[in-house]
Amino acid sequence: MRIAVENLSVDFATPTGTAHAVRDVSIATEAGSIIGIVGESGSGKSTIGLALLGLLADNARVRSGALILGAERFDLTRSNATAELRGTRIAMIFQDPLSSLNPVFTIRSHLYEVLRRRPSALPMAKAAEEALDSVGIDRPRQRLDQYPHELSGGMRQRVAIAMALLARPHLLIADEPTTALDVTVEAQVMLEIRKLRDTIGCTILFITHSLGLVAQHCDDIAVLYAGEMVEQGKVVDVAAAPGHPYTAALLSCEVTIDQPRGSNAIENRFRVVPGELPDIRHRPPGCIFQPRCEFAFAPCPVVVPPYYPAPGGASHVASCHLRAPA
Repeated sequence: MRIAVENLSVDFATPTGTAHAVRDVSIATEAGSIIGIVGESGSGKSTIGLALLGLLADNARVRSGALILGAERFDLTRSNATAELRGTRIAMIFQDPLSSLNPVFTIRSHLYEVLRRRPSALPMAKAAEEALDSVGIDRPRQRLDQYPHELSGGMRQRVAIAMALLARPHLLIADEPTTALDVTVEAQVMLEIRKLRDTIGCTILFITHSLGLVAQHCDDIAVLYAGEMVEQGKVVDVAAAPGHPYTAALLSCEVTIDQPRGSNAIENRFRVVPGELPDIRHRPPGCIFQPRCEFAFAPCPVVVPPYYPAPGGASHVASCHLRAPA
């Protein structure tokens, strides 16, 4: 099944003007793949996920955009266009399972709510228990009658994955699902997410800050900067030869244990992208990244670059004048 996001634009009304949080973003990926959506905080990653589910704040407006699921097209500018898909054909794992799970309901109640929308051939109690067991939760029968606060962060996130497993969605949106987890639990949770993909064959939009996680677990990558998609392609292609200076800068900021030590150890280990994100209420002319780009030249402050082929495969493109044919 083809799954794509077409020309998504989302605005937020604020007291100081309209914030253009996402502008004309298109994402296409193969069925059953995991695509990583990366970028700095404030780049619009979570806004994309919430827009697809119709869960944006009251001051938000989808100016344009559509979600493609196979042969069906859902106009995201329409209120509640995807409401009937939530919990069935589209599911979401939020970054904070303690706040996304209802504290006054048991784990059983959360799983049963999904099963009412997606009935199982098994009795509800058996289906819920097996879902918890399949994501590595010990003593699943006992856990069903516990409340979210009685579980660890990693176990709560596994409950969210179990809910997605029961929903059997075509599209799963994982919004920074390993935030605040230690590295061991992070690895376990990512393994469960990949197992979920393999079990039900869903496509996963994996929203994260970590290029390391994307390199380990994703098939494709889409790089977002200040609400605009600046690069997209296969992870192996983008990692080997980034086509946009912003992607290259993000890659250089990844911390590794083999980086040099010495008098400049802090500078060597913790690099940053110089400058700040632009004010999304007033988009600068030309390339949106050019005020922070060390490679900017004559057309960059004036002309918005189209998508050019980048060094990788046919699906690797970057919005950068450096990629223009000679």
